Amino acid sequence: MILNNDEEIQVEEAILKADELISFEKNYEEAIKYLEIALISHPTNYLLYSKIGYSYMQLEDYEDAVIFFKKAISFSQEDSTTYYNLAICLEELNFENYDEIDAYYEKSIKCALTSFEKDPSNHIYIKYIADAFFKLENFKKAINYYERFLKYQLDEEVLEFLSYSYIYQRENFNKAVETLKKTIKYSEEKSKKIHLYKVLVTVYYFDLKDYKKSIDTYLKIIELVDEGEYAVTYFKIAEIYRRDIKDYDTAIKYYHKSLQYDENYEPSYTWLACTHNYKKEHSLALKNFLIAKDLNPKSVEVYNNLVYIYSDLGMYEKVEENLKKALKIDPKYDASLLAMLEVNLISKKEFDKKCVDTIFETYSNVKSVMAEYNMLRILKLAVENKDISTELKQWEEKYSTLRQGYSIIALQNWATNLDPKLKQIILDALKIFKKEN
Repeated sequence: MILNNDEEIQVEEAILKADELISFEKNYEEAIKYLEIALISHPTNYLLYSKIGYSYMQLEDYEDAVIFFKKAISFSQEDSTTYYNLAICLEELNFENYDEIDAYYEKSIKCALTSFEKDPSNHIYIKYIADAFFKLENFKKAINYYERFLKYQLDEEVLEFLSYSYIYQRENFNKAVETLKKTIKYSEEKSKKIHLYKVLVTVYYFDLKDYKKSIDTYLKIIELVDEGEYAVTYFKIAEIYRRDIKDYDTAIKYYHKSLQYDENYEPSYTWLACTHNYKKEHSLALKNFLIAKDLNPKSVEVYNNLVYIYSDLGMYEKVEENLKKALKIDPKYDASLLAMLEVNLISKKEFDKKCVDTIFETYSNVKSVMAEYNMLRILKLAVENKDISTELKQWEEKYSTLRQGYSIIALQNWATNLDPKLKQIILDALKIFKKEN
């Protein structure tokens, strides 16, 4: 189609207006209208199709985006961003041909390398290459190209994805920390800073096992988040003190701090109670467990926690009462099933047949559960004055690689009230059951 000068000017103005709408106003629907006007006179212009595809992509209309990106590729196979964006859209659509998606990322890399060779001063192609390698999970090459790009230009997004590349490569977590801190420094958006601090916590906590720095980072997060997030964040700090540092007094302090900002936050009551229980402060433990139960009466875990505290207090009627409530909520919960058998053992009752049947129906192939079931079964044989030496040997051979996770202390306390001979048999057996290999 041949245009006169006025028509050509109108088309150029339409393209410029579309670019302005995309880049500055983020008005993608209006941009599409102007680009479609330009297509009438330029029906084979790959860039117009690619820009329309990009606009649909930003509108999260990935199906239409794919149509226009593929149309763009039909007219030109040299644009890196078109291949890259096409692959992204197919991922968003849960397209199952992963080889095809990877092929588009690889073509994106090839096009970007060719373009960079032609124009080495245009460093954006280095970023395109890095991004595609990141999507292909080739983090070593992604790191290489991201670092090359940063030599020419400081870019917050590149720093962020360089950080992720170090994390996913799992070889240099200190470098990941260094890059995350730099990204946070240059990030102006508060929500982005919060997100990056949370990523930093995961590296400190899970990868570097640096609990002090994990806590320090949570305290920085508290400086940024809204007050509505204080309860959860203080709870996470308390958890580190309880679970990892074993500083129970400080953990208790932070659980209370969490509850200052949300007096109905059940997890803080639950783990505050557990921490008091660790310290043998049973009355405080029971008080907080009961509050947790009132806040979350349908939680199996809450009732199981009450079971443990009542067991430590020797209140076995309460133990059984709460176990029945737990099993009513979830009849297949392994901890409740096993705890009921423990109560049967201590109360000199036959094992609850329904619980035993459920254990075998649901957990016969779960070694950890069967180890605990067989532990209780062997102890019951001992109480019945039967020889358990062969059973113990078989248990140790079968489960010797398991770390016994059952309430050994409660069973030891129970054994102390048995006659001397049986007491010794039970305590000797428990030494085998609690052994860690």
